[in-house]
Amino acid sequence: MKRNQSGLYRHWKKIAAQQQNDFRATSLRSLIFSYIDIKKNVLDLGCGTCDMTLFLFKQKVDVTSIDSSTEMLATGKKILRRNGYPTNKVYKQGLESFSKKYFFHFDQVVCLDVIEHIENDIAAIKYIYKLIKPGGKLLLTVPALSYLYGPKDKDVGHYRRYERQELYKKISDAGFKITKVRYWNLLGILPTFIAVKLFRKRVSENFRYTTSLVKIVLQKLLKMWFLLVENKIEPPIGLTLFVVAKKERKPA
Repeated sequence: MKRNQSGLYRHWKKIAAQQQNDFRATSLRSLIFSYIDIKKNVLDLGCGTCDMTLFLFKQKVDVTSIDSSTEMLATGKKILRRNGYPTNKVYKQGLESFSKKYFFHFDQVVCLDVIEHIENDIAAIKYIYKLIKPGGKLLLTVPALSYLYGPKDKDVGHYRRYERQELYKKISDAGFKITKVRYWNLLGILPTFIAVKLFRKRVSENFRYTTSLVKIVLQKLLKMWFLLVENKIEPPIGLTLFVVAKKERKPA
C-alpha cells in the first residue's frame, strides 16, 4: 500500500506550473532521456503531474502513463492538454492490477521516485518486471542515504530512503540484470544533513516555487551544475540513486 500522498501533491502542485524549467526536473529528465530508445514504447510509471510524460511527448516517444493519485493526474492532464497533447493513454491505475493487464507489454519503464512510497517495494519491483518485455529495461530513481530520512520524507509519504546495496539486491532478486547504479545530487547532501541532523526539519525548497529574480538565477545556476557536472561525472555519493536494469531472466 501507499502512504498518504497529500504532502507529495502539495509539493508538486507548487512546482507544476514551472516544472518544465525546474532545475531538478530538467536535469533528471536529461539524464533519464540519455538512456531511452525513442523508437520503442515507454511506460511512465507513477507519472504524477506528467512532467516526464510531457517531455517524452515532445520527443515523439510512444508513452503510456499511470499513477494512483486522482489529484496528481488531474493536474498532469491539465498540463498535457494546455500543451496540446492527448490524455487518452494517461490512466489512474494501481501497479498490481495494471501489471496483469499489460503483461510483457513495454520496452522501457521509467519509474522516478515512486517505490519509496510503496510499503511492499519488493512486490512492486516484481510487478514492474512483469510489465517489461524480455530484453526491455527499467530506468529507476529513489531517494538515497537512509540516515538522512527526515521530515520531508515523512511529509511526502516516503517509507524509506535506500542504500546502494539494498536497492541493488532488491532489483536483482526480482530478475533484473543491473547495468548501472549511480548516485546523483551530491550538491544536496550538506543542506539536507544540516536540516535533518542539526535542526530536525526539512530543507526549504521555496526557491523552486517562486519567481523572484534571485531565485530564478539560483535555479539557472543549479541547472547548469547538474547538466554539465553531475549528469556527466558520477559523484561518489548523492541524495538520489539511479538504476538502469535489463530484463534477461525470470525471477527466482
